[in-house]
Amino acid sequence: MFRKSALFAAFIALPFLGLTACGDATSPGDSATLSVQLTDAPSANVANAWVNIDQITLQGESEVELLDSSTGFIELTQLADSATTLVENTAVPQGSYGQLRFHVTAAALETDGGTVYSFNGAAGSIEAVGQADGELTCPSCTQTGIKVNMPGGSLDLETEARILMLDFDVSESFGQQAGGSGMWVMHPTITSSTVEASGTISGSVSVESGLEFPVCDGDSTSVADFVPQAYATGKDSVVKSGNVDADGSYEIQFLAAGDYDVGFAESVVVATEDTLVYQATSSRTSVKVESGMESNVDYTVNDVSCVLSN
Repeated sequence: MFRKSALFAAFIALPFLGLTACGDATSPGDSATLSVQLTDAPSANVANAWVNIDQITLQGESEVELLDSSTGFIELTQLADSATTLVENTAVPQGSYGQLRFHVTAAALETDGGTVYSFNGAAGSIEAVGQADGELTCPSCTQTGIKVNMPGGSLDLETEARILMLDFDVSESFGQQAGGSGMWVMHPTITSSTVEASGTISGSVSVESGLEFPVCDGDSTSVADFVPQAYATGKDSVVKSGNVDADGSYEIQFLAAGDYDVGFAESVVVATEDTLVYQATSSRTSVKVESGMESNVDYTVNDVSCVLSN
């Protein structure tokens, strides 16, 4: 469950984890570990955008296939201030890599005016979309593949474990074709960035005694709709949000080592498009995140109400 907010981007070194072999890597002694995550920045013209990725290739001194199955449709605009994992803890040969390339088999977008454009039949495969109103083209999606250059031109992998964070900029990647045809064109703009350490903020979200989550427009809500957030110290900008499980546990993962203020989203739009408004307290208002460590922050929801959309 991803929430829309400010962009978070990082390329993170992690403790060495158990490996899921993929490509030509053989053992931890001669491999590095790589994960790939995808995030996005909000767009003023595109309400929703979906992509289905079926191939990711790391290119350099050797060529490594990182993805062994299709991702299914990923809704990009839901990834602002969040990320989805495309490749997790995959062993790759040590060496220098200059580029990541991946294929998008299908894509669709919905404009802020509600018009839907589809590439390769995507609209008919996405339950929330229905039929397309027009055509979306993507010249590089399945031919040469989308190319993503590494930060600084080269990614040198040795024995460390790393996560490559890709920012799929929707506002730069989708646009209307010149000439008045009304067709939309997808020229993916994807950048990668790097941070050298990461940690986690985790804890639990409980509800004050006697408090019950409201029903919004006939649908139940729950503690899973609460959104813990980490902020840049002394600033209002959200670095990353956490997802709360049904039992109230949550994690805000892949944070660069450093100091953070912590809080929560005071209002959250739920599936019915109604808004939950919260009052809550936390066990701490700031934390120090250290590489490979978890910092604990617990929340108590003191009040929650539903504001209907109409």
